[in-house]
Amino acid sequence: DPTFVPAYLCLADLAAHSQDWNEVLKQSEKALALDPATNAVSYMFNAGANFSLHHFSDAEKSGLRASQFAEEDIDPRQLHYLLAEIYEAKGDLINEMAQLREFLKFADGKEAEIVKHYLAKLSGRPDKSTAPAEHGAK
Repeated sequence: DPTFVPAYLCLADLAAHSQDWNEVLKQSEKALALDPATNAVSYMFNAGANFSLHHFSDAEKSGLRASQFAEEDIDPRQLHYLLAEIYEAKGDLINEMAQLREFLKFADGKEAEIVKHYLAKLSGRPDKSTAPAEHGAK
């Protein structure tokens, strides 16, 4: 059935396991075309694929869209960690730290300690998202 969204998500999951990010993107886009309103998993796959392909703005859009769904629809730790990675790649320290703090609301044990330690290190780093552009600046 070409309208069965879970089939596309299974294909996206298989492609993700083999790190075929173009295929993950393709399958998540098919799922989103069929159901853009109720499936947070499609947005997570799409965000992850776009991130891995260095399409950071598209990754951010899909990640933020996934965050609008209920926590039981997706693993909030995965979502907030992915968004933190996206913001790190974009050089947006403030949003990276905010997402890591959100991550900590759902984490415990060793992973929480690792993220707390990383946040402490980040607190001394400058935010590149607000720095003036180096190219052509006069």
